[in-house]
Amino acid sequence: MSWLAKYLTPDEFCDSIYDIDPYRLAGQGWKVVYLDIDNTLLPFGAERPTLKCQQWVMELRGAGLFPLILSNNRYPSRVEQVAQVFDIPAVCWALKPFPWALRAVQAEFGLRGKPSVLIGDQVLTDVILGKTQGFYTILVKPIRLDNKPSKALQFQFEQMLLRFFGVTQPAH
Repeated sequence: MSWLAKYLTPDEFCDSIYDIDPYRLAGQGWKVVYLDIDNTLLPFGAERPTLKCQQWVMELRGAGLFPLILSNNRYPSRVEQVAQVFDIPAVCWALKPFPWALRAVQAEFGLRGKPSVLIGDQVLTDVILGKTQGFYTILVKPIRLDNKPSKALQFQFEQMLLRFFGVTQPAH
């Protein structure tokens, strides 16, 4: 595997967050779970998480994990609103894949060096950030792409990149 493919390849592929068992993550020794919002937890632009999504985040906490939102969304009011529903910390405009916001939140909550998972829907932001930081990365399929053409185009480009580097997603 080339050095670039290493940073583009998630450790795990899932159809959605609901395919991820929080108790399995905790059992594997993970302590912190960084979550993307748009098209990972909620459809892009949605204002509130579903009850099912809220229950899943509560299950993360119930498993002893520390979940927090790390979003590139640049609207603090929306990110904070979603975080309040979950009652978890959040960082907006994180500028993933750059690590600056991540490092700030790690310092604020004493998370540096703790075994971490990053769950998101984008290779070029979520997976690259997670891999460069030594996190376990889980790539989920975007919830919805039909409401933002640029996201659909980016998803197609990322899929093409993965195929180019010989990264195949397991068939479900």
